Amino acid sequence: MRLGYLTAILEEPDPEPELLAAALDDVASALGNDGNRQWVKDFGTSDKSQAVYDLAAWLDSLGLQLTVTVK
Repeated sequence: MRLGYLTAILEEPDPEPELLAAALDDVASALGNDGNRQWVKDFGTSDKSQAVYDLAAWLDSLGLQLTVTVK
């Protein structure tokens, strides 16, 4: 379920970068990792989250998909 949540946000046709940071925070919390939440806050307030969407769009143009899997 958690992976599907992140994948759905990454595949959003009209991405909202702030939602990616919120989703990452939710997933980390659900996994019991409340450690470095400052990283997620910093990520959400920078251009990094938009860069992830730009990467996903570029990969899509090549017929590839950005996904998250369990390690």
